Formats: sequence, C-alpha cells, structure tokens
Amino acid sequence: MNGRRALGTCAVALGVLLASGCATTVRGQATADPAIGPGEAVAPSTDPPSSSSSAPAAPGGNARGNIEKQIGEEAGVTGTDGSDLMTFTVDAIQVDYPCSGDYPQPPENGHFVGLSMHITTAPNLPADSFVDINATDFSFIGGDGVTVSNVDTFPAFTCAPDAEQLPSGPLGSGQQYVGTLVLDVPETTGIVQYQPLYLTQGGWEWHF
Repeated sequence: MNGRRALGTCAVALGVLLASGCATTVRGQATADPAIGPGEAVAPSTDPPSSSSSAPAAPGGNARGNIEKQIGEEAGVTGTDGSDLMTFTVDAIQVDYPCSGDYPQPPENGHFVGLSMHITTAPNLPADSFVDINATDFSFIGGDGVTVSNVDTFPAFTCAPDAEQLPSGPLGSGQQYVGTLVLDVPETTGIVQYQPLYLTQGGWEWHF
C-alpha cells in the first residue's frame, strides 16, 4: 500500500470555492523544522486504542476508511490522472507541545499535540489548487473509541509562532513546506486522523 489517496468528486466544487476567493489565508512559512524542545516526541504505539466503529474496512483502508501510517512514512494525494499532487509526512508527534506564540493560552481539551510535517507539492499543481493541510480536517480518537473533532481550537491555532506553523491555506506549485501543526486533544495517547474534505471518503491516521 503506497499511502496515496485519489481526489473525489467533491474536490471539484471545493476547487471552485477556492478559485472564487473563499480560500483561507496562508499562515506559516516554508522554513526549517523547529527544534523539538521541551515536551515529549513519541513514536507510534503498537497497541492502538479501541474504536467504536463496526463498519467493514474500506478498500485500501481500515474500518474508518483510513490508511494507517507510521511516523516518517510518506502519504500523498493523486489527481484523476494518477499523478501525485502532494506528498507529505508526519515526522514527529510531540505530546504537551510547549507554546511559544505571542498570545499563548492553555488548551481547551487538555493537551497540545504538535505534528511536525513536511509537504512537497507537484510542479504542475494549479495556482487555484484546493489541496492543503488544515487543522479543521483533523480529529482525535482516544482510548474510549470516541472521536473528538474540535481539535482545532483557538489556543491551538495561536500556540506556535507564525514562522514555525505549517501553512494553513492553499499550497504553491513545486514547493516544499516544513512546519508544525498544533492540535488540542483530551489525552496524551490515541489516534490522530486526517480526513480532508477534498476526498470522497477516508484519509490517514497515526497512532501515538
């Protein structure tokens, strides 16, 4: 399994929205990955929490329709012609990520988790591309199997300085981006899943 996901039909409508000026502003820069610093960077757990889902596994994915990825393992999005539009890796997951932004606030859900990510976009990526990686498309599954979707809280959004954040808007063609995406989760172990709107189903997940 190569970890790629193909764009779905909903991506066409989303692309129109972005082309008409509804895209979010890019925050963060294509800068070197910040030092881990205090807190704990963890490897994926070999004993994932149980899930409440009883649905059969989707083709190419698990019961949640996700492709399970290891830390540092490449994932990606392909176009309708099968070519890569974007590849990305989660290089580290840091539990209790220390905030160093201008306006730090305590987490609303209990713990900040920092995902150190590396993104590479294709040289032929359209200028009005709808492909991005945004915290609103992430969620968390804890030991009780319950999915927590409100991990993109304002304290998480302002936790890391702008220069260290992963860009949160449309990505440029033929670029590499390195930065941290901070999520606000209720537990220090569990599953982070990324299910972007531009896919018809499923996504990717990481155990930590």
